[in-house]
Amino acid sequence: MLIYPDEMALIKAHPYFAHIENDADVKWFLQCMDAKLETVPAGTPLCSTGEKTEFVPVVLKGETDAEIPSFGAWGQIESESGLSHSIIALVPPVSVQTVSESVVLWMRVMRLLKPCNHHCDFHEHFVDNL
Repeated sequence: MLIYPDEMALIKAHPYFAHIENDADVKWFLQCMDAKLETVPAGTPLCSTGEKTEFVPVVLKGETDAEIPSFGAWGQIESESGLSHSIIALVPPVSVQTVSESVVLWMRVMRLLKPCNHHCDFHEHFVDNL
């Protein structure tokens, strides 16, 4: 993944990347996460309640609007699905769409949930910052 200096600055400025200061570590982490950087127009849905997703969006720049259902509704989705907790993480409990043009970093959910065999400190920092 090619990252331009202004994109690297956006990534490193995000709170999830706090304590990951080395550009090489950020690039390695993004490669490990199968990350994709995308500029999306206003009104773009990023995730929908109850819809399975493989990638989690991290909004680096722009605004979003989230529709959060009641916790009771989410509990019903979880109990009716019979899915394991790791698979439940693939089903977002909210619907999110962009309000303005946004820069979004997409990362593979399962790679966030289960770190690779390298046990990188920066991966642990990222998960702690979530």
